[in-house]
Amino acid sequence: MKKLKIISLVFILCVMFCGCRNSNLSISNRDIVQGVGIDTENGKTKVTVQALDLIRENSGADSLSGNLTYIITGYGYDITSAVSSASKRASKDMLLGQNKIVVLSKETVKEDLKKNIDYLLRAVDSRGDVLIALAEKDASDIIKCTQNDALVPAESISKSIYLANEKGYTCKVSVKDLVNAYSNETDDIFLPVLSSGTEKEKSVCEINGVAIFSKDKAVKVLNDEETRGMMFLKNKLKDGDLSFYNEDFGNVSLELIESSPKQKVFVKDGKVFVEFTVKGKYFVNEVEKGLVTDVTDKVIEKLQKVTNEKIETLCKMALNATYKNGCDVFQTGRKLSFSDRKIYDTHKDNWNEFVKSIDFSVKSECEVIMINDNSIKE
Repeated sequence: MKKLKIISLVFILCVMFCGCRNSNLSISNRDIVQGVGIDTENGKTKVTVQALDLIRENSGADSLSGNLTYIITGYGYDITSAVSSASKRASKDMLLGQNKIVVLSKETVKEDLKKNIDYLLRAVDSRGDVLIALAEKDASDIIKCTQNDALVPAESISKSIYLANEKGYTCKVSVKDLVNAYSNETDDIFLPVLSSGTEKEKSVCEINGVAIFSKDKAVKVLNDEETRGMMFLKNKLKDGDLSFYNEDFGNVSLELIESSPKQKVFVKDGKVFVEFTVKGKYFVNEVEKGLVTDVTDKVIEKLQKVTNEKIETLCKMALNATYKNGCDVFQTGRKLSFSDRKIYDTHKDNWNEFVKSIDFSVKSECEVIMINDNSIKE
């Protein structure tokens, strides 16, 4: 039933945004949406739209600098009607096919994200690559951020999320990811958290961790270390550095070459266990206390040991933060359904409570390699 609803929603999206719009309208007669913010205000849905200013965009040398967008606001009883209201205010038809990001306020998702999912998917068009994010406060503040007068602020924000995702500082979540999580009975969602900057610089959007959900309710915002651990375990890290302090080495900075985590879910004596193994390679960027002038196998082995201990700590922090809050962002339930269907069927209806009691372990087996040493240490 749940999967059928999701499939139906995707079909509705395709009809709404591919067939119901007036295809004869020229681009100049449309508001080309770049970002959408969704807030709840006085019991109504407020939609803040960032759209391209096509007149400014085609005005010669001035188009090469400054903000090329403008803001449209609409109100309604749901997201669809609010978008329609915004479109009427601008006297143009909305073109959502180029939208980069949809930002939800905490108020919008506080009561029940599930009841908003239909409208959410409609609002972001049928494209699966549109990013979804959660505002620390008001979503409209994020959409209004000028990003230091970037040409298209919403595009700048979305690129920042992609970059931070690769380095493990946050996560990127698309409509496709959201649909995939909702199509499974036990998976939980997570969203990057955005703020409109500090008091001194409110015009710049900042990334402030990852919000995790248990069923349809946000239960916690992961800090930097918990986020990095989650990204390790979900195999989302593509590059970036790992920095930490150790009494023997001082400040250590390593650069990721590759990472490959594995998750094993099994049942022993009627109890569910989860084993995570993280394998990877790191180059040494910098070590405060003289490693570069005293490179021996023993020193590398010791540095490798403290590095793996640090990775294990980060991963355990992420697992404690998610499992203990009844959140399954690691698709543990999905994997259990393959390894032991009977146990899975017993607990799937109460999975978010059951996952709190799961035992887990983490083993990091990453290699540390000097920049001038291409050999693989044993």
